[in-house]
Amino acid sequence: MRPANDRKRRFRPHSVLLPLFFRLRNLKVLEHLAFLQESQFWPRERLEELQLARLRKLVKHASETVPYYREVFARSGITAQDIRTLDDVKRLPILSKEDIVDRPLSAFLSSSGGRPFAVRKTSGTTGHPVTVLVDRDAYAWSIAARYRCEQWHGIRIGDRQARLWGRALDQKGRRLESLRDLTLGRRTINASNMMDASSLRRQVQGLLACSPDYVYAYPSLVLALSEHLKEDSLPRNALHVKAVICTAEKLHGFQKRFLAEVFDCPIVDEYGCSEIDILAFDCERGQKHIVAENVLLEVVKGNDLGAGEVVVTDLNNRLMPLIRYKLGDIGVIAPNPCECGRGLPVLSSICGRTSDQVIMTPDGKRVHSVIFDYFLERLAGMGIGIRQFKAVQERLDRITLYLVVPNEDDRRKTDLLVARDLAPSLGHRVRLETKHVPRIDLFPGKFSCFEAHPSLAGAWRGHTSQEEFTNWDSSQSGER
Repeated sequence: MRPANDRKRRFRPHSVLLPLFFRLRNLKVLEHLAFLQESQFWPRERLEELQLARLRKLVKHASETVPYYREVFARSGITAQDIRTLDDVKRLPILSKEDIVDRPLSAFLSSSGGRPFAVRKTSGTTGHPVTVLVDRDAYAWSIAARYRCEQWHGIRIGDRQARLWGRALDQKGRRLESLRDLTLGRRTINASNMMDASSLRRQVQGLLACSPDYVYAYPSLVLALSEHLKEDSLPRNALHVKAVICTAEKLHGFQKRFLAEVFDCPIVDEYGCSEIDILAFDCERGQKHIVAENVLLEVVKGNDLGAGEVVVTDLNNRLMPLIRYKLGDIGVIAPNPCECGRGLPVLSSICGRTSDQVIMTPDGKRVHSVIFDYFLERLAGMGIGIRQFKAVQERLDRITLYLVVPNEDDRRKTDLLVARDLAPSLGHRVRLETKHVPRIDLFPGKFSCFEAHPSLAGAWRGHTSQEEFTNWDSSQSGER
């Protein structure tokens, strides 16, 4: 794999236009970027001091100017003075998506916050679409953090992005997307334009013509593109990109290796959420660093493997503070620092939604669907060529595992190992059937590797217990 700084350097007009745009809009992106470039190498203790100072200011501000927090903090008897260490954040109540949806937006807006600079909306995949208003400075810190992380892989301000995105857009949305593309110097390809071989061929030709510097994509979409590149026998990294950044969906280890083979460049995994934006990002060593200057990320209700629900505080958005906001994801924070030398903490694993990724069995047991991830990752480590998979639970007692495995001998081995090693972990009352298919079709929106039948989906929404982590392989709990 060629390092990012060996790629051909091209002049990009947006490298000049974007900094000018930031100054015209009074966005302190470049000033914040300079700070973040230095603070990433601070020792963890100094980063935690910064987080504590920002947290105390945010709690004081929220208690004085935001109706919801004024009420809940008064009810709990908590003030900013009670936050003496980062550990004291546990004394603050957790905020859920339902808490926001069930109240008027004004309950969460600061009376001194001013006008919103940006609006962030979730897609509603959890069943609770959320709108968050963002102030100017919080938006600038978020953009600066993204630039800082992208620079780890040789991506510069103004570099051209090929964006493979999944949300379906109406006519107005498409016009806005085109305007953003023009402003940011990027090309967006929607999932609806990648549904068949002829569509993919057109998109590849378009990407070759626009000559992007990097790809930013849903994993499912860039995998579809990479399959086409490989089938058409195009040379490795025919697009000559510096990096492929995957976001919004879980990226499995065997998928990451396949993408690296096709693109011959770093494959980067980003973790974020629509409400706050970027939360963690892969460094050059492949370790996912939390953007600790912008967010305080916790893992609560952890099990023996250190896994628990991800709760995050946006330390910058004073217009609509999100304090201890529950994302609905399961994660693990690594105990040790990364060898890259940065003091930023490391998120060693993100294992999926707490509510939508749970397998329910006839005997009442709950098993997290991450068992499929770890099992198929083990098969890939044995040299079995798995390209895609999706598990669908049609009934309490029946699950179909759809697999794209090109080699016939590999298919036989997979069937044997699924029956011998994977099926027993679900219990004798669950029938696990493998079905080999040439491809798994994509649809607009995020792709999920586990899907419960509509009659089962959401039955356990909002509930998490130690039982969901049953059958995790502790030796693999930190793998991606």
